Amino acid sequence: MQPLAIVFDLFGTLLDIASLRATAARHTADSAAFVATWREKQLAYAFAATIMNAYEDFDALTLRALRYAVARHGVNIAAPDLELLAAQWRSAQPFPDAQPALAELRRRG
Repeated sequence: MQPLAIVFDLFGTLLDIASLRATAARHTADSAAFVATWREKQLAYAFAATIMNAYEDFDALTLRALRYAVARHGVNIAAPDLELLAAQWRSAQPFPDAQPALAELRRRG
């Protein structure tokens, strides 16, 4: 019997969030710390929303966490660039060892 769904821990397991550092480096000298703060706040907002049973779209949480990281690190990023930077989560690159499995899943439809 084929499974109806397969669930993954996407960010940090299949997709390498460190790939966001290159984009963040255009805006801050310490992109590793910036992305770490961003991810920590993103997770905190997601956990809080879950605990409160107050669903919020992942993209909205990501943008709100980005605004927090910008303020915390004293970075000046224009609103259109915030949207572009937040959108990078949708194109994070897979870890090399995850690529074959993802390709096989895609092949199987």
